[in-house]
Amino acid sequence: MSSQRKQYPFSDFESKWQQRWAETEAYRMPNPGEANFDASKPKYYVLDMFPYPSGEGLHVGHPEGYTATDILARYHRMRGFNVLHPMGWDAFGLPAEQYAVKTGQHPAVTTSKNINHFKGQLQRIGFSYDWSREVNTTSPDYVRWTQWIFLQIYNSWFNPASNRAEPISTYQGSDPESVRLAYVAEMPVNWCPELGTVLANEEVVDGKSEVGGFPVERRPMRQWVLRITAFADRLLDGLETLDWPDSIKLLQKNWIGRSEGAFVDFALAETEDKVTVYTTRPDTLFGATYMVIAPEHPLVTQITTTDNRATVDDYVKSVAAKSERDRQDASQERPASSLGHMRSTRSTTLASPSGSPIMYSPATARALSWQCRHTMRVIRPSPQNFSSPSWKWSKPSNQAKAASPAKAPPSIPAISMDCRPEKLRRKLRNGWRHRD
Repeated sequence: MSSQRKQYPFSDFESKWQQRWAETEAYRMPNPGEANFDASKPKYYVLDMFPYPSGEGLHVGHPEGYTATDILARYHRMRGFNVLHPMGWDAFGLPAEQYAVKTGQHPAVTTSKNINHFKGQLQRIGFSYDWSREVNTTSPDYVRWTQWIFLQIYNSWFNPASNRAEPISTYQGSDPESVRLAYVAEMPVNWCPELGTVLANEEVVDGKSEVGGFPVERRPMRQWVLRITAFADRLLDGLETLDWPDSIKLLQKNWIGRSEGAFVDFALAETEDKVTVYTTRPDTLFGATYMVIAPEHPLVTQITTTDNRATVDDYVKSVAAKSERDRQDASQERPASSLGHMRSTRSTTLASPSGSPIMYSPATARALSWQCRHTMRVIRPSPQNFSSPSWKWSKPSNQAKAASPAKAPPSIPAISMDCRPEKLRRKLRNGWRHRD
């Protein structure tokens, strides 16, 4: 008897049973109300990342992930769950567009051909997908519903009182455009002139497009934006209800990036312009020695001196060629360029997102390349109006009575302080106290 095992004839068995599965729709999940749907069974949804159907077909990374989710789907079917396990195609992409430009062939033809190739490969592997629910992002039926979803977002606003989105017609304010969940704004994007499109950060490699290797530059462009910050707290609260690993939840929390702080307006003297700064530590403003603004900020061109114009312009161009990921890389050196202008700034307002009356008014600073020294008037919030964080200021009563800032609420006594470093140190020695 030979010790060598007979090879399994997979080419005969697999094709036979795969055809049987397709004919009988073995993995189809019926809808509620249809025949063979058992509403008493628990539901389980297994969703894979839809692949982009390139001309090369599947690579090893596709079935590696799909095998794990298919195991979950089969396991729960055998345990008596109603399992929904669809597959689809994220079919819009620059490769199809560029191939169409080069060959003159309509991208719908090549996309359909690539999808059929991908689908055949997945079926030969034997994954238990419900192919009756196949999704194609280039299908007019699919695009119709994406447009419908966008209209629901555009015609809605997030009501913090009910903690949910509501029709824009229910908004009682004077400016409904300021609360729409979808709006148009000018935002910095990765623009590729050769491709004629905006690219995601992942599509930019070393300042060039991943497809074609064309130069990419950062420039502000008008585009649709979703007002995610309006419902950020609800996103965070919803994470607690998900059965996800803690490490994934932490990534989501960091992406949402919730923080509590205040917006400070630094108005430029002799102009109507201002720079708005967000800070989680307004108490540290007293020690600020300089201010940094982004190269894309519109004030860069307005306040740069003639002597520094060429240097600043070169710096702005060099930064525009970098991707957002490269600019945020903490391991890289972060160069800067001096604006070279003396300006006088004034801090006019400060209010926390919760409406707590923290105000700094007025404050002046002299800046050389945005290096500042401050003279601030501090409005002390009353305990009943300000709960977190805990702020308490103290000063000799005779000086506190003498202070009277303009437009200060009667219930919020004011104190004045010179925040130049040498003055601040002297005040601290003479009885100023700040406790956070």
